Amino acid sequence: MDRGIVTCVEAVQAVSLDELNRSAQLLTRQDNKYYLPRHLFARFVAALGDGWAALEISGRRDFGYDSLYFDTPSLLTYRMHAQGRRRRFKARTRLYLDSGDCFFEAKLKGGRGETIKRKMPYDPEDRRRLTPEALGFLEDVLWERYAMLPPWDLRPTLSTVYRRITLVSRELSERMTCDFDLAFTRPDGARSRMLEEFVLLETKSALGRGAADRVLWSLGARPAVSSKYCLGIKLLEEAPGGNRLHRTIRSFYGGPERVPHMARHGAQSGSSPGADRPPPAPSC
Repeated sequence: MDRGIVTCVEAVQAVSLDELNRSAQLLTRQDNKYYLPRHLFARFVAALGDGWAALEISGRRDFGYDSLYFDTPSLLTYRMHAQGRRRRFKARTRLYLDSGDCFFEAKLKGGRGETIKRKMPYDPEDRRRLTPEALGFLEDVLWERYAMLPPWDLRPTLSTVYRRITLVSRELSERMTCDFDLAFTRPDGARSRMLEEFVLLETKSALGRGAADRVLWSLGARPAVSSKYCLGIKLLEEAPGGNRLHRTIRSFYGGPERVPHMARHGAQSGSSPGADRPPPAPSC
């Protein structure tokens, strides 16, 4: 990553992970996503003023993430999002590349469109598969929220890797992630990535109209349709639906780096994780 990006936040006050975690209420939040040209990032940080702090761990302010998403062979969770279903979810493991910490996470939509995230610690050695504990956790979360059960044939579908800087308001009422060098990889090796001249900003606040949103609007940025998982699937799988993503893809992403047909065929052969388990009883 361009170290100039990190330099932009060196003068910002630091916040520890423990302090950041005190804003746990932001696990239920309204999110907005923006693409900002990198050359405007320093101006954006300066415009936020001294009411913001940057997450710092062991002297670092930028951190690597590797998230692996699970979906069915028919891309059920992608289609739930592409079709705008009210009851939809994503299931993923997330590895923090600098610390080695790993979690299994479920992301859902609430009744007012807010994002709800639930997570559990996960063994990094298991991050490319769903353990019985993870499946039980996902089942509990989906049943509690939607009175539905997860599909039985979830398998690894897409990896997203990027660097991230996290900013938080000093009152802990808003949080913002700043993602750089975002790349997608399919299990067979096909790849695509965000154009290097942009940073993907995601604001998180109770109502979705926070101070960071106002600054971004003043710089000419506007909210974009930008689910990382849906973008990656649309770019690499040529999946149906997701028409709202076309403008985002044309403006901010490069084309896929294709892999040979035989490589794709080999990667997709064999049984999927969990394929030997019987399907659960139908949900109510």
